[in-house]
Amino acid sequence: MQPGHDVLNAPAPAAAPRRLRGTRSLRVALVIAVTCAVALLALINQSYQKFIDLNGERIDVQAVRESVDAINNQLDIAESALRAILLTDEPVYHQRFDRTEGHVQELLAQLSTSAARTPLDAGPLMAFGADARRRMTELSRVVQLARGGKPEAALFAGTSDAAADLRASGERIMADADALIADKNRDFASFVNYFRLAFLAAVMALLSGFVLYIQQRFRLREADLHERQLLLAQRSELESEVRRRTQALAMLATYLQEAVENERARLARELHDELGALMTAAKLDVARLRSRLAGEPEQVRERLEHLRDSLNQAIALKRRIMEGLYPSALRNLGLVPALEILLREFGEASGLQMQVRLQAVELDPGAELTVYRMVQEALTNVGKYARASRVSVDMHADAGRVRVSVCDDGVGFDPEALTHGTHGLAGMRHRLLSCGGELQLKTHPGAGCELIALIPSSAAAPA
Repeated sequence: MQPGHDVLNAPAPAAAPRRLRGTRSLRVALVIAVTCAVALLALINQSYQKFIDLNGERIDVQAVRESVDAINNQLDIAESALRAILLTDEPVYHQRFDRTEGHVQELLAQLSTSAARTPLDAGPLMAFGADARRRMTELSRVVQLARGGKPEAALFAGTSDAAADLRASGERIMADADALIADKNRDFASFVNYFRLAFLAAVMALLSGFVLYIQQRFRLREADLHERQLLLAQRSELESEVRRRTQALAMLATYLQEAVENERARLARELHDELGALMTAAKLDVARLRSRLAGEPEQVRERLEHLRDSLNQAIALKRRIMEGLYPSALRNLGLVPALEILLREFGEASGLQMQVRLQAVELDPGAELTVYRMVQEALTNVGKYARASRVSVDMHADAGRVRVSVCDDGVGFDPEALTHGTHGLAGMRHRLLSCGGELQLKTHPGAGCELIALIPSSAAAPA
């Protein structure tokens, strides 16, 4: 099994169905809470309307009772004014009687209006109204007789049973009104008790729905937190696996680069030791033959000269191949002389103007080889793509690091437009990263290109 197989292929966490169920429960709790709130509002509205109706009926019955009582009071005032008229005949008592008569008519009209809105028996109300009008009419006739100068007739006209009938009908209305008010008070008390219980039940239901809603919200939040923790843990495992695989790939790439460099060095040694010895021996044999064949025909000497030249070319080719595989100057002379030889040969081969500023720096052998390969790859790219006329190479120590730059005045390019098949820059960057350095690229179309390598100096490393 490959590393990380259980992480990459692990099933997704089961928090999503749990979250879906929690969301549904939350919706149900919210619906219950809203339903309870609506029911509570409907109950309050219905209770308010019932209260208005009960209170209105009680007010109307109370108005009837007050009207009856007021009519009796006004009739008593009219009788008192009548006695005063019969005794003194003062105008003020006449005015009081006339006002009282008008008040009685108004109160009778109010009584008829209030009685129409109540469930009181209409018979006693009609009888009371008739008795009140008859009594007021009798009192008015007595006042008229008194005003006509007939006091005896007035006294005779005042003796009637209308007052007793009026009192009896009034008492009956009062009793009916008191009984109805008592019934309304009992109904109102029952309604208040019912409303209290219903309101309490609705509030409890609303609180239960709200508590259920809060609980579901809390559970859903816990599910979200649990799911988030699972996702974070899974992402952490994936990131760790990516880092492990990236590190493994980096180690593999480093190993491959070292293997390539080792193989190049081995081939260079083989060419130097084996092929070099063979070619040198062949060249010495040609020189001996030439000295011994001094008296031979010119054609034989020309063939020997051609063979010697061919051997010299083969030796030179062998030397170039060896230098390409592994620079012997780097191993024998150091980084600065090796770079000078590389730059001089590149300038002679390409015809480009070279500006070289190289300072002696302290680097590990592996870092020196990395710098050499970076400059070599950069020069190869300049020769292939840059179409430049001048190349500048600079190397110096800078704040504990070695800074190496290769700059040309060529056509430049867009770094974002590079295809995935271009591995030169990627190889340079990986070489530098493997020895703790970094690669910087500064270029855009039409403005040349500058490659900058920054490598920690071995002199700055702690002992």
